[in-house]
Amino acid sequence: MFLFFVVLLGVLFFQSSFSKIHVIEVSGNRLLTTEQIIEAAGIAVGDHFFAVSGEELDERVKRLGAAEQVNTVKSFPGVVKIVVKEYPVVALEITENGDIAGLLSNGASVPYGDVENAASRPILAGWDDPELKRRMTETLASIPPEMLQDVSEIRPSPTTGYPDRIVLYTRSHFEVLTRISYLTEKISLLDDYVYDMKNEDRTTGRIVLLETNYAETFETPEAEPGSGLSP
Repeated sequence: MFLFFVVLLGVLFFQSSFSKIHVIEVSGNRLLTTEQIIEAAGIAVGDHFFAVSGEELDERVKRLGAAEQVNTVKSFPGVVKIVVKEYPVVALEITENGDIAGLLSNGASVPYGDVENAASRPILAGWDDPELKRRMTETLASIPPEMLQDVSEIRPSPTTGYPDRIVLYTRSHFEVLTRISYLTEKISLLDDYVYDMKNEDRTTGRIVLLETNYAETFETPEAEPGSGLSP
């Protein structure tokens, strides 16, 4: 009889509203919408509260590609809280439809939303190599945003000797030649070169940050390819 009543109570409980999800709360998201996260989690109000674990919900949301960390907390009765920490936005890009997307530190691209300080992020253009693009976003994530405020656009400019060579265009009207592998170390030199050139009344020009660092006007003849200093 005891077992019978235990089973009966169990059946009644799982058929009652107490075993259902009543509230789904999402926090921490800036790029991903609440609707996207709930849809990815695969749950809805009215679903069985015990049907899926919090760990499984975490993994489902991470598959969206924008969430670095997800922590789902289930509180009885019927409350599910999903806390999301997204990868930081390190750059922007223009999609084929002409829309603006945010590029995250893991290389993922997500529709642009109301992202804090997004206007100061450089635009990546011409990046057809996914692996090189991922290296670029990872490198940008390691650089303090204030060091990139003058950078408006970054394009790949590979050569045989420098497959990861890039060109940066600054808001102060200078071009900067460097490599992805050098950028973290060399970016701190950019402001000094811009300051010195402006003090010399040179309002535009090229700054080369490779094995050797120097600045030149655009009238300066280009070095021969393969010299290590070719623009």
